[in-house]
Amino acid sequence: MRKRFLNTSVISAVLYTGASIILAGLFFAVATIGDYGWIPRAGGAGWVFLLSMIIFMPFLSRLVRKWRGDTGSSG
Repeated sequence: MRKRFLNTSVISAVLYTGASIILAGLFFAVATIGDYGWIPRAGGAGWVFLLSMIIFMPFLSRLVRKWRGDTGSSG
């Protein structure tokens, strides 16, 4: 049996972290268009990042596990 190079957890973490960074960046860019200061922009982007991590983490982990055919065992 051949061992996979990247396990499901690593792939999931890269995907949901990347998606959260993109959403936080979009929020920051849209807030820059408006008349907002640096603190509200950074604070809002931080909240968007944290909340999207909370939302994407279980969803994308389950999706990647299903896509790769993992049973959930680590090893």
